Amino acid sequence: MTTLPDYMVENHGMIHPSYTASAIMFLGKIGLVYGIHGRQIPEPAFFNRQRIYDQIKRMTDRTGSCHPVQGMDWPYLSPDPGTGIHGAAALLLKDPDAAYLERQALTMLTQQQEGNHGRMYDKRISDLCHDIQDPLIFRESFIALPGYTYLLHRLYGDGPSPTPEAAFEERMRGVKSYPHSGFIFQRHKIGQTSFAWRNCIMALPLTGDGIYTIAPASHSFLAHITVKDRPDSQDLLSLRTDEKDEAFAVAMDMNRSQGTVRQQVLFAGLPDGTSLCIERLTARKDITVERIDQGFLRIINETFNDMPGNCNGTRTLFTPDGSDVFIGYVTTNPDEEVIRTYDHPTWINVDDRLGIVFKGTGCTMYHNRHYFETWWAVADDLTLSHMVEDQGMSKGQTIAALSTLLAPDQTHQKTGTMTFIELKSEGDAFGMITENYLALADFDGHNTLQASRSAFDFVPIFAGATTITDESVTYHSDLTSSGVALHPAICRLRVEGEIEVTAVSTGQVAMHNTDDATVHVWHDDPLDKITLSPGEVIMRTINI
Repeated sequence: MTTLPDYMVENHGMIHPSYTASAIMFLGKIGLVYGIHGRQIPEPAFFNRQRIYDQIKRMTDRTGSCHPVQGMDWPYLSPDPGTGIHGAAALLLKDPDAAYLERQALTMLTQQQEGNHGRMYDKRISDLCHDIQDPLIFRESFIALPGYTYLLHRLYGDGPSPTPEAAFEERMRGVKSYPHSGFIFQRHKIGQTSFAWRNCIMALPLTGDGIYTIAPASHSFLAHITVKDRPDSQDLLSLRTDEKDEAFAVAMDMNRSQGTVRQQVLFAGLPDGTSLCIERLTARKDITVERIDQGFLRIINETFNDMPGNCNGTRTLFTPDGSDVFIGYVTTNPDEEVIRTYDHPTWINVDDRLGIVFKGTGCTMYHNRHYFETWWAVADDLTLSHMVEDQGMSKGQTIAALSTLLAPDQTHQKTGTMTFIELKSEGDAFGMITENYLALADFDGHNTLQASRSAFDFVPIFAGATTITDESVTYHSDLTSSGVALHPAICRLRVEGEIEVTAVSTGQVAMHNTDDATVHVWHDDPLDKITLSPGEVIMRTINI
């Protein structure tokens, strides 16, 4: 294991929550030994333990499970999500947040065991499946873990009163970057979102169900590409972040597949939990591409009968053309696998729990899995853009691109109304507007992005300069090469004519009529008409 300065632990080629939490579990074991003998725990045993646990609790979802930011190689859903971790922190660190999370984890453990008739895993799954190391029946022994937690309570009492859920969620909300570990993490009002640029290059947008709907599969969401005779590799060229109190944006530029593929990504997490992404793969040499998967998410499809509201053994996938129901179960017969492909739908929704609006190069595929050579969970594979046949690519050619907007805990009716506007650039820059936010990334110093005027009713205005003509809307940023920015809209304007607008983040807006005729401008909140004579400049201050 490798311990890192940001209090995380790397093992198995990933930032691993289980091994990070082992520092707290080991403290609990020390507490048992000393407590049984009626002795005080030595002070050195507490060294940095609170700082480590502060990272764990920030990344623990509402089920008591820690968010694996670079994927998970062990089974995804431990029947005991962490009673021992949170229990030790509650009792020995006297952390009231840990007391709350311990109760959340204990609730999940109870519901799973009751649904499995007292077992840690469903009997059929235990009989048929094998994880990366052992037959699954071996994991029934993990019932010992809550036994340790029980003994800790017998020795140290009930612990502190738990932090109320609302107070905990409000205090944990926000964004934190972990540069040594190589990821950024956002906790928002619905769930969590993470983006990792080291080890497993991936993004993980979780709903309010945490990892019980979206599994923490390695290489989630970002492109996984197979190039003939060029094994995958990672050469990070640049990484920039724009961190707000409750939102973030990342621009990543990386060479993959022995330097033959350039991967460029703009990813942003908005305050309401919505996330957006633009990803493009470009050939740096003449190559043969054998397979590309973009927008891969593993969907939990377990049956936990005593867990209300989720994991009822089916998932429904909604598209503009209707819906398909996929049943979750395990079998030893690979022929029972179900693969459904969709021809470039504009949106999909998973079980009224995750809405996705997207535009990609390949077809969309839902793999309803039943045969598991290695078992992590009963789970299906959703891939937004999938291409599997050999394709020759010339140097400089775009291999694949995917633009997405994801909304957690959203109904399919709402997903069908969501839109985003992707901005175009003559250079190497990405931009997307949605939910009154502008996310942009500049990879070559070309800082002008444009959209058709017809894409807007009211044009959102952001900090910087905006040129509005009859044909187009152009946003001028001051980003340098490899820069990234996330801007909230200062106001929205409907314009009859052509104007230049300059705005600053504090709400001051200058409108300059560059037309030969009078220009009429309407501000949408409150609805307010402004008239500008040719050449006239008007200043307004917007309450934001």
